[in-house]
Amino acid sequence: MDTHTIKFALRKITTLQFATVDSVQVQLDTINLNYGFGFGLNEENKIIGCSVKFEFFSNSNLFIVINVLCDFAIEPESWESFIDKEKNVMVLPISIATHLATLTVGTARGILHAKTENTDFNKYFIPTINVTDSLKEDVVIPLLKV
Repeated sequence: MDTHTIKFALRKITTLQFATVDSVQVQLDTINLNYGFGFGLNEENKIIGCSVKFEFFSNSNLFIVINVLCDFAIEPESWESFIDKEKNVMVLPISIATHLATLTVGTARGILHAKTENTDFNKYFIPTINVTDSLKEDVVIPLLKV
């Protein structure tokens, strides 16, 4: 299914976690960035949640963590097209999952900038990320309703 045929809207942004650690002596040549994605559902309201968590390390010491959740309202016809009733799961096509994840990464990037503006942490940012390197297949999410 093509992302152009899916009707959705960003409905809510939540910063699940944000912290900076002043005590870490950051060395630019030792910075590592770990990140991961998660997906969930609100079946009643036809919402797909996409979260992304970024952890910045210097010499294995965490110095920034940010975890952001974006809730996307899905148009009912599009929602139904994702449902596999036999397996009682939602199958989110990789193209849609990648698109939602990319929007969530951009949102996290903006939140990180806003929360670190006018601090020493503002020089650390989320680089461009090829989400297709992380998400390789359709996302399958169990449904609660039978």
